[in-house]
Amino acid sequence: MSATPEEKPKFVRRPPTEIEVWYQKSSKVIPRLFRDAAKRYKNRDALGAKNAAGDYEYYSYEELDRRVQALAAYLVENGIVRNDHVGILAENRPEWTVSDLGTMTAGAVVVPIYPTLTAIQVKFILNHCDAKVVICSNQEQYDKVQSLFDQVPTMSLVIAFDAVKVTEHERVRTIIISDAIEQGRGKLADHRVEIEKRLESIDCNDVCSIIYTSGTTGNPKGVMLTHLNFLSNANDGIHSQIADLIREGKQVRELSFLPLAHCFERVTYYALIIFAGGTIAYAESIDLLVKNLSEVKPTTVVSVPRVYEKVYARVMGEVAKKGPFAKKVFDWSIRVGRQFYEAKKAKKVGLVIRFLHAIATRLVFKNIQDKFGGNVVSLLSGGAPLGRHLAEFFCSVGLPISEGYGLTETSPIITTNRPTRIEFGTVGQVLRGVDVKIAEDGEILARGPNIMKGYYKEPEATAATIDGDGWLHTGDLGSLDDQNFLRITGRKKEIIIMSNGKNVAPDPVERVLLECALIERAVIVGDNKPFIAVLIVPNFDSLKAKGASLGLEGDDPKKWLADPKVLALYEKELQAVSEGKLAKFEVPKKFALLSRDFTIEDNELTPTLKVKRRIVSQRYAAKIDKMYYDK
Repeated sequence: MSATPEEKPKFVRRPPTEIEVWYQKSSKVIPRLFRDAAKRYKNRDALGAKNAAGDYEYYSYEELDRRVQALAAYLVENGIVRNDHVGILAENRPEWTVSDLGTMTAGAVVVPIYPTLTAIQVKFILNHCDAKVVICSNQEQYDKVQSLFDQVPTMSLVIAFDAVKVTEHERVRTIIISDAIEQGRGKLADHRVEIEKRLESIDCNDVCSIIYTSGTTGNPKGVMLTHLNFLSNANDGIHSQIADLIREGKQVRELSFLPLAHCFERVTYYALIIFAGGTIAYAESIDLLVKNLSEVKPTTVVSVPRVYEKVYARVMGEVAKKGPFAKKVFDWSIRVGRQFYEAKKAKKVGLVIRFLHAIATRLVFKNIQDKFGGNVVSLLSGGAPLGRHLAEFFCSVGLPISEGYGLTETSPIITTNRPTRIEFGTVGQVLRGVDVKIAEDGEILARGPNIMKGYYKEPEATAATIDGDGWLHTGDLGSLDDQNFLRITGRKKEIIIMSNGKNVAPDPVERVLLECALIERAVIVGDNKPFIAVLIVPNFDSLKAKGASLGLEGDDPKKWLADPKVLALYEKELQAVSEGKLAKFEVPKKFALLSRDFTIEDNELTPTLKVKRRIVSQRYAAKIDKMYYDK
C-alpha cells in the first residue's frame, strides 16, 4: 500500500551541516546568499574555462562577485527594473553564471533558452515573456537574435559574450559583456543604494526564473520558479549528496556539461556555489568530455544517462578486445564489487571481501574510475530514466550513481537515491520537506517548497496541473514502498524523454513532418533512446505520382517501400521539411515506412482519431528496434 504524506515513515536523518543551519536561518534569496558565499569563500576558485592557450583558467569567488555586481549596475543604469525579463541564449560558460546572478542582483527575472533552438522557437519565448534584454554567447546565437529585432517589440538591448559583427538598429542596442561589466563598474557607486534596495525587496517566494518546457499542445509553457523553489531543491536534493565531502573538508569540483538552461544543471550550480563553496569548470564540448574529465579531476559529475551509457559501452568494448581470459577477470571483479557494495551498505565489510575488492580495484575498477578523472566521489543522474544494468554496473566498480526523479515544474528534484543507500529499480527516496502520494489511478502527485508558482500567463494550464490542495500532478505513474522509495511504472503524459535528457513533445514535431506531401501520418519515438526516430505512413497517392520520375516499376506504391530510391526520397524530404522549424535534437535521424495506416478497429486510434502511442510502439517494436540497433 502506497504511503500517503500523513503516513510517511520516520527516518533517522544525518545531523545538518553548518551551511544548512545557516541556510535555515537565512533570507533564502539567491543573489543575497551568493553574496554571502562570495565573502565566505573569497579566495577559492569559483568558475573555470579553457583560455586561448588551451589551459583551464579560474577566477575566484571575489572576482565572480565583482563581475556580478558590475553587470547588475549596468542593467540598472540601462533601465532594467524589478521583475523585467532577461533572456540568456548561450552555451555553458562562466559568463552564463555571471549573467544569471547579475540579472537576479538587479531584481530582474532570468529566462534561459536552449542554444539549440531555432530562431522561430526563440522568437516565441522572447515574445511570450516580453523580454527586454537578451544575453547571447557567440555570432551564431547573435544572428538568431538579430533576425528577430523587428519581431520582438519589447527587446531593447543585446549583450554578447564574444565580439560579434554588430547589426545597427534604431531600437535595439548591442554591447559586448566585457564592455558592459567595465561600464557597470564605473556606475556601481551611483547604483549601489538602488541595488541594495532591490535586494531587500526580494522575497523568497518571488519568481526569479521562467524556464520554458515543451507541452503536448505545441507551444512551450513558461514554468515560473521562485528563489525558494531552487534553494530548497539545491540544499535537499544536491547539497545533501555531497555533505560528507564538505564535512571531511574536501574541495568539491564539478565539470559542467549539461546545459545551464536545463533545470537540473542550474540547481546543481546553485548548490555548489552557495552551499559548498565548490569549483565549477565548464567542459569544452561533449566530444572532449573524457579529456576535460582528466584535466579537471572532478569530485562530482552531474549527467543524463546517455553519458553513462557511452562510458559503459566503451568499457565493454575494451574488455571484448582483450580476449576471453580478460573477460573472466572482468566478470569476477564485477561480482566482487557488487558483494562489496552490498556489504558496505549493510555495514558488514569483512576482511576477505575487503581483500578481494582491493584486487578487483587494482585489476579493473581503477581503470574505469580514471575515465572520470580518478577523483569522483559522487555521480548524479537525472533528466531521463537510468537503466538498472547501468546503476548496478557503476555501483560494482565503485562509482555509485544517485538517480533522481522530477520535472522542471518541481525545480526539478522530487526524489533521489543517495550514494550510500541506492535501491536499484527505484528513483530514490522523497526529499525532506516534500510530500508525495499516489493517486487512485496511479499518478504521482507532489507537494512542497519545490513546486512551481505556475505557468506564466497560463492560469488554466496551471489549475490543470496543480489542484486546489496544492498537489502537482506529474503525469507519471508510480508506486511508493514503505521506505518512501519511488518506482516509476509508466507515463500519462506523451512527452518523450531521450537518454540525453532532452524532452520532445511529439505533437509539434509531427505537425511539422506532416507538412511533407509524401507523409500521411507520422509517429515519433525516442523514449530512453539517443535520438528521435519516426514511423511514417506514406501518402500513397503522392508517392505513386513520384513513381515514374524515380523509375519505379509497377503501379502499387506499397511494393516500393524498401526500394533505395524511395528511402532516399523520404530522407531528403524529412530534412527539407525540418529545416529551420525543428531543433537539431527534434529532427528524426531514422525512419521506417509502414504499409498501412492505423485504424480504430485495430485499437491503434482513439474514437477521435488520436494515435494510441503505447499500442503502436508495442505493435511496431521490431521496426523501432531496427532503427536503433541495426548498423
